[in-house]
Amino acid sequence: MPNVGKHKEMNKWYIIKHRYGIDKDEWYWMLKEQNFQCKICNRKLDAGNTANNVCIDHDHETGRVRGMLCKPCNSFIGLAQEDVSILNSAIVYLKEQEAYDRLD
Repeated sequence: MPNVGKHKEMNKWYIIKHRYGIDKDEWYWMLKEQNFQCKICNRKLDAGNTANNVCIDHDHETGRVRGMLCKPCNSFIGLAQEDVSILNSAIVYLKEQEAYDRLD
């Protein structure tokens, strides 16, 4: 079946358009605008490996696309329930632990 790969590719872009409201050109433009880097950690994003490397970050209430993230950063935001107070608490916690470590 020579067209299986092409069909799979077309299906991927159909799903992205339906789920996030952006097409292939917009997806690539966003990556280019971010210099092919994760918006949070600046890890290099591989545009040829969308399934494993590039996550489309979006607001779950409005559906608005915010940017492209690597999988770990996308998971991090999701696990924090997109709650800024949880993320701020994590920062405070890490800074406190860093201060304790310096005392040792």
